[in-house]
Amino acid sequence: MAEKTVKDLFGQNGASLRPGFIYGDRVVGDKVIKLGLIGKPLSAVTQLLPKSITTLPFISAALLPPVPVEAVANTAVGFVLGEVQPSNTEEMRFSVYDILKNA
Repeated sequence: MAEKTVKDLFGQNGASLRPGFIYGDRVVGDKVIKLGLIGKPLSAVTQLLPKSITTLPFISAALLPPVPVEAVANTAVGFVLGEVQPSNTEEMRFSVYDILKNA
């Protein structure tokens, strides 16, 4: 629904990002939780799997590689500046794999 609204409002000038699990440092109060300790190795392992496995129902989301928060930010800023485009230009959607290219 959100992706349709973005497309309706902005057409080719808007895009959606579908990153899945995002890792980076998370600050909670005075503590820092380093999600990269889990996310980075998990991303490396899941990127070894064939992309076709992510189309399997019920388990596909669990098999998508986690992405670093910096890659999500680079993708969003790069799109706004006209430096990057999603591979799915019809739906203007950045997949996990599109986002990882901008890490």
